[in-house]
Amino acid sequence: MASAFSLTEVVLAMGVAAVAFTSIIGLFPLGLNMSKESYESTQAALIAKSIMSQLTDVQGGTNNTAFRRLMSSTTNDPTIDANSVKIDVGSYTNSTNVYLAYTNFFGTNGETYWRPSPGINPITFTNWTAGMPGSVMLARVTFKRIFTGGSANDIHGVEVQIDYPANVPYTNRTHEIFSRIIH
Repeated sequence: MASAFSLTEVVLAMGVAAVAFTSIIGLFPLGLNMSKESYESTQAALIAKSIMSQLTDVQGGTNNTAFRRLMSSTTNDPTIDANSVKIDVGSYTNSTNVYLAYTNFFGTNGETYWRPSPGINPITFTNWTAGMPGSVMLARVTFKRIFTGGSANDIHGVEVQIDYPANVPYTNRTHEIFSRIIH
């Protein structure tokens, strides 16, 4: 006589397998959520790096080097004055803030890149706190004077806060803060 599994054993094995599969399937939403959070955090860092690079590298005009420029147009053409917010680094105070809204654009090859949102930059403090529909991330660029006195081009600090999602009020957003000294 051949040995076989009893009906009770088969039912118990199927119950154990069902519990295991249910637990594994329950991990998928958690993994997807973590992936989304990681992506958003990485994109916030890229926007902050872009802002820091603009403030470090782009000077406004050849005769007045006290001005730095912060791109505020979707064309990203720094040679056109209207595409930039000009910041006089020699006269700002610690309370000087610039608010920008960013959205992602898709290139012809399918690549994704970030630009200031069209037609709404720089935005007001009220728009920044209330939320901006049509934007993905919001940036607050805060300028800080590290040394006082001296020339208009002393070393200065900058703090960039990136908030997302951009379409909800300030208290419901994730905040990423990046700081750097600008020479």
